[in-house]
Amino acid sequence: MKKIVLYFLLLSSMAGYAQTSVVSLYGHKKTTDGIYYKDLDNDLDYYVGTWEYVSGTTTLTIILEKRIMKHFQDNYNDYYEDILVGEYRYVENGVEKVNTLANISTIYDNAYEHYICGNALVGQFSPRTVLTSFGDPNIDIIGLECHMAFKRADENGVEKLHSNFIKTHEGVGPLDGPTPTVSQYTVPFGKYLLTKVN
Repeated sequence: MKKIVLYFLLLSSMAGYAQTSVVSLYGHKKTTDGIYYKDLDNDLDYYVGTWEYVSGTTTLTIILEKRIMKHFQDNYNDYYEDILVGEYRYVENGVEKVNTLANISTIYDNAYEHYICGNALVGQFSPRTVLTSFGDPNIDIIGLECHMAFKRADENGVEKLHSNFIKTHEGVGPLDGPTPTVSQYTVPFGKYLLTKVN
């Protein structure tokens, strides 16, 4: 009897998986419940790896990984998506300011718990630019939204990555509390040219 119950449970879970419609991640707003937004053109693959920016004794190291068919659910949406997740280490003038690299091996139920996460693709041809969210474990400013845009920029056979770290929404203080004393994250906003090291 136990084997029969397990068989029917397995069969019903497979049937639910088979009913999931697959559409391209590129060119679609992720709003339809039950859809799997798949990276059909493998755009996210261009960004997987360890990347490093070096300027004197200041370095920014970013590790990016592609996660397949991650479930996303909130109060309004319920779908699956391929997504780029990442973690980073920032050293300024030889002093480590932040390091989340150890988190890259963590498989969160919600991929957006990674400090770099996203899959918004921009551009007509591959490799397209990918936009991601960005967070700082040391600084939390209510309302501050930042994004990191990545674009492949290979030179003479060397894999390189342009990154533009921008603030897209100003932070605000809580209604009943003080205004934030900082207005940016540990990593300075701006453009970085990273080289693939692994």
